Amino acid sequence: MKSIHRNESSRLPADSTILNKTLPSQYKAALSNSRQKKGDEMTLNATNSRCRNKELRQYIKRYLQELSPKPSESIILPYISSIQSILEQLSNVQIIDEFISNDEQSYKSKVGCVTRYKGIPYTIQWITAEEPKPDESHLYDKPLQLVASVDAVNYYYGNSLFGSKIEHALIVVALPNQEAQIFEFGCNQLNHYRQAWQKRLNLFYKTAA
Repeated sequence: MKSIHRNESSRLPADSTILNKTLPSQYKAALSNSRQKKGDEMTLNATNSRCRNKELRQYIKRYLQELSPKPSESIILPYISSIQSILEQLSNVQIIDEFISNDEQSYKSKVGCVTRYKGIPYTIQWITAEEPKPDESHLYDKPLQLVASVDAVNYYYGNSLFGSKIEHALIVVALPNQEAQIFEFGCNQLNHYRQAWQKRLNLFYKTAA
């Protein structure tokens, strides 16, 4: 049966907070320009996206806990079929939508799921989008948040979950009424994004000092 872990330290900043506080200046400028041009429309789209992501994570959590969930919000109905085939390939679920602390590096991460996918241990993050992402670069800071989750899980649990540390990760992009996009990250890709995450983490604490 699935197990739930609660390891949140309220004193630690979340990885999402760290990434938001350390956005590169060019991204801040582009975001500001978009807000000026699109105004309320951009705010509404961002709000809808956050609501979709939250509702989808809650649905996945109930599904993986074998609670036979029924979507409470119609906003995610078109996205559920998108991820169904992936959910059916998960087994030995260890963590579902929980904060995990990395005390060594002084942050916490909201981990979407730690499980076996096609028999291999993965950390998985779930997001929604109205259209497919053209490529990995359009995930923006999501890969950095993913590697922060992997490192938090590996720090807190070590080899205890699967007999070895997590070396594979996925970002699953649920799409309305079509198959989800899967972005897979192996050791080399995780190491690449780990360097970028460490720079942002160091900048956050340097700025806060």
